[in-house]
Amino acid sequence: MKNVLKHSKKGILMVMMCTAMLSFANEVPFFNIKNETSSTSLVLKRVKAGNLLSIKDSHGVIVHKEVIQTTGILSSNFDLTLLPNGAYKFEIDKGLIISSIPFSVKSGLVLFKKEKEEIIYKPPTRIEGNVVYISKLALNGEPGYFGVTMPRISVKPCHFKRSYNNS
Repeated sequence: MKNVLKHSKKGILMVMMCTAMLSFANEVPFFNIKNETSSTSLVLKRVKAGNLLSIKDSHGVIVHKEVIQTTGILSSNFDLTLLPNGAYKFEIDKGLIISSIPFSVKSGLVLFKKEKEEIIYKPPTRIEGNVVYISKLALNGEPGYFGVTMPRISVKPCHFKRSYNNS
């Protein structure tokens, strides 16, 4: 009698484990968002009126562009399945911050690449008298390089001075 109870407990446990494994077999990985419908909903938090929302392809060509009219939370619907196959990205330009959300379209299926989302900080500039100040926020200690274009013929000679703040 002891062996019958012992083996039946093991059998029930094995059936429960197999059922649990089969229920997770068709689950989509958490970093890909598959769009099964023809409409994709994009919800953005902390946006301001005047921010720019655009969709760009892999060559930087703007496919769609709109100026955000509301402040707070923005919810927009897009039919991304109509785009040709390729890599694209949503870009939200918030003045000094550009947020990028990449995605790809393949045979009408839209896959978001959450692991490749990025935030780019633009260097703020200010003018005091005849001096232009350019600063860069380097969160990860990466070096900052700036290119300055000057006209070929200049009335006054230009002098550049570099200053670094390593604090």
